[in-house]
Amino acid sequence: MEHGQIVTWDQLSKEEQERVLPLFRQVFFLTSSRKSFSSDEEREKFWSSWTGYFFRNEPQHIYLALADDGQLCGYLTGCADSENAFPKIVGDIASFACFKDQFADFPAHLHVNCHPSHQGKGWGRRLVEAFVGDMAKTGVRGVHLVTSPEEENVHFYRRLNFSHQVGRHWKNYPLLFLGRRL
Repeated sequence: MEHGQIVTWDQLSKEEQERVLPLFRQVFFLTSSRKSFSSDEEREKFWSSWTGYFFRNEPQHIYLALADDGQLCGYLTGCADSENAFPKIVGDIASFACFKDQFADFPAHLHVNCHPSHQGKGWGRRLVEAFVGDMAKTGVRGVHLVTSPEEENVHFYRRLNFSHQVGRHWKNYPLLFLGRRL
């Protein structure tokens, strides 16, 4: 495991946020399943649809894995109450509605991505455990994420005790809801 620290976005100074934001964007696009865009505007809309809610509404739930040299190894964007966030998110991510019936048992959700050169080194686990630990401290009863059942990350999440599974389709695209009780 690499050394470094996990911090939240709101713990950073304005200057640190400005330094880290381009690195955050780099990790986001390197790890995104979508690689091509018809325009810069479309690329920005995609970025905003997946990150905008968290920067605007829950910066305290944006976790950053920072190496000792200050490089961003990965990030986690989290939401403490998916039901409350639903109206703000579903306009950007329509597939969010597929699993609304699961939010009562697994109200918090997360998205985690690590830079390819830092994958497999413990950063993703540390990010998830930091968020899950904070959610447990506030009394949240469960955390979830949604991925594709074919993605390699499914095994990673299962190792982290995301054992509740629900599979559904959205526009003929298979989705897998993974939940972890706290």
